[in-house]
Amino acid sequence: MRTRDAIYDDLLRYQAELSFDFEQAFYRSSDVWRSARRVLDFGAGNCYYTRKLAEKNPEKTFVCVERDAALARRGCGWANPYKIEVVTGHSRTVADDAAFDFVVARHAMSYLADRAAFMQWVVHHTTSTAGLLTIDADDSKFFVRPALPLLEAGNEDFKKDVRASGVIVTFARCCRRVEAIRVLSSTHRSADCP
Repeated sequence: MRTRDAIYDDLLRYQAELSFDFEQAFYRSSDVWRSARRVLDFGAGNCYYTRKLAEKNPEKTFVCVERDAALARRGCGWANPYKIEVVTGHSRTVADDAAFDFVVARHAMSYLADRAAFMQWVVHHTTSTAGLLTIDADDSKFFVRPALPLLEAGNEDFKKDVRASGVIVTFARCCRRVEAIRVLSSTHRSADCP
């Protein structure tokens, strides 16, 4: 019988294969991405997506952060021969003096209990010209046809957990906070999130 980790590994690879070419339009159109040399992939899962990025961008160095130890171990298998470092843990596990030119957070933000704290961490660990790509589901638009009751119930449970945790539920609010943090941080590196 296949393990949970093996199944999830397959799902993450499938998801990366489905979306990677589509998402390249963003990367091709971003001057910030093209000039970036050090990239953080936050919530990198099995690092398969990062490996695909590394294949296309051999001039860049990638740091993958994944809190699930089993997925991070699988990610280590994708790291060679590319410039990919895999860190098991969360943002605070990354070296304090780490500085990134670009942050990728695909399907990761909705799992954070405190998005504002993470975004403040990002501000303090990125260069002044860094970019951020975040892709996350808009659960308010979630639907399945034909109906899949177990999947829909799981999604409803997830949304209830997110609401109960008090996290910022709209990306627009999160971006406003990031801009406020960046403005404050340009003069005070220990700014609190508004």
